[in-house]
Amino acid sequence: MNEPLHKHSNAIRDYCKSMVRDRDNDFERYLSESWFSNTLAWLLNPKESHGLGVTFANEFVKTIARKRSEGFSHCPCQKKRNESKEYDYAHKAFMLKWHRNKHKGKSSLGLSLKNAYPICEFYLTRTRKEKRRTSMPSYVDVLFLDMDIGDGLVVAIENKLFTINHSEQLEYYYDNIEDKFSAAKIREYVYLTLRGDSPRNIDKKEKSHWVCLSWLIDVYEILTSTKSDLLKTNHDLKKLMEILCWLQSCCEAREKIPTQEVKKLRKNLREVAAECLLEELQRSSEDKTGAWEILKDGKRVGNQIRHTSYPSRVLQVNLLPNLTIAVEGHDSNGDIFEKVIVPFGCSADQIYNLLDIASKDITRNFFHDPSRYVTRTRRKKVLSPKKAEYKAFFDFVCEYATALQLLLMFP
Repeated sequence: MNEPLHKHSNAIRDYCKSMVRDRDNDFERYLSESWFSNTLAWLLNPKESHGLGVTFANEFVKTIARKRSEGFSHCPCQKKRNESKEYDYAHKAFMLKWHRNKHKGKSSLGLSLKNAYPICEFYLTRTRKEKRRTSMPSYVDVLFLDMDIGDGLVVAIENKLFTINHSEQLEYYYDNIEDKFSAAKIREYVYLTLRGDSPRNIDKKEKSHWVCLSWLIDVYEILTSTKSDLLKTNHDLKKLMEILCWLQSCCEAREKIPTQEVKKLRKNLREVAAECLLEELQRSSEDKTGAWEILKDGKRVGNQIRHTSYPSRVLQVNLLPNLTIAVEGHDSNGDIFEKVIVPFGCSADQIYNLLDIASKDITRNFFHDPSRYVTRTRRKKVLSPKKAEYKAFFDFVCEYATALQLLLMFP
């Protein structure tokens, strides 16, 4: 395998060191989608402690209207990144529009949102038109409601900071809300990311329903346009502004790193995990039938592991959207199983402990008769040469977990 990336990638090492904060800046503990969703709901609620009243909610709704009317190609963050026009937003009678725009829709001016209320993790119950086969529950990150007679406004907001939407997720949300809130005069859909990125895994028509907004541009500009002393005196507003400014600096620093180096880091993380997992699987099957091996990808280590007794049954070592290392394969009945093995940012010692546990779970799932292929072995107290070599790599990831998370999770 190639030398671990952090040993020869000056750009990534310098980026990580530049993102390290002093102890007074505890931004890392705020970097979750749930915190940002709760903060957005707090801002949208006119009666909350931010002191902005209905100002933020009004400007947020106006921003949706302006973006939908102007079109995707006019999104400031897309202009900055020199992206070409990908699609036009849908214009329907129940959607918002800028007040003088010729398209269909409801004007964003004159709305009374003083009684509006945001709900985080709004549960979408199944409808008779349900087409999804999954039994997993679905929740809209933030649902902004004003169901007063005369207004009837519903805004569904999908908040994606470091991940992307799942296949059919946005389509399901749209169909479900259209069915449940058809009586609302205004129904809007917002895909909110750090930089205003567009949804993935979705066709052009469905994508056009969702207005792309940015925390670092749209939310930031709404807050700064209020020209309120509250941004300096309100502790929570001040903290939010500091975090957004820090994230903007992270984005700018990330743009200076070659894309190939970022891809290489992701690949190395996956491949090092695959090799360490292979060692645990091999140790558990010493002197037994067959052997575990990694399928090579040219001259590089791949991310597929198989047992010579079952050559057609392959384990896949992958990174989940949140950078957790997971292994997926087929059990003895042919059904797919997935075992999450390593949360991102663990220390090397804990990674090796988790890999040891995961190897036992995998072998129990993988074989019809595990006793033929698995021996009872205890984990060695001294690291093997290979694990000792990779320890520095995992410790590097652990030390700079927040900076690397921002680096790797941006689309």
